[in-house]
Amino acid sequence: MSKLRFMALWMLASMLAVVLVLVFVFPVFAATLGEEAPEAPELVAVLRLLTQGVGVGAVIAFLFEKLTWFQSTGAKAKWWIIFGLSMGLPMLAQLLLQFIPPDVWTMLEPYWRVIATGFMIWVGSQGIHMVDRYLTQARAKSSCCST
Repeated sequence: MSKLRFMALWMLASMLAVVLVLVFVFPVFAATLGEEAPEAPELVAVLRLLTQGVGVGAVIAFLFEKLTWFQSTGAKAKWWIIFGLSMGLPMLAQLLLQFIPPDVWTMLEPYWRVIATGFMIWVGSQGIHMVDRYLTQARAKSSCCST
């Protein structure tokens, strides 16, 4: 890859990063002007979303994507595991909401906020890592092939 092509790619990636910040980050802060900073959703709210099926697929994909034993499982077994979890996670969330007293949720909330915030930080770091790894590989290809 020539240096000119690399520079064009670098500028495109930089512009994309700026657009992503403008589209996703600034509106959150603009919505909270004069208020407290945005916070992680409450644990009960997350469980209510799970009972409605919202995000269940994302949770399953996140949990099982990196598991070696799941990836080495046959297609039919994967189908049944995903089917069971698609039914089981919303049911488990409903049972937790139904049988755990509100006082317990209130007690757990500060710990949930710390965990959820840590998870959001981790997701952000993984995104930055992926972009950095891509740009590092592009630079390496550019420098090895520009002679």
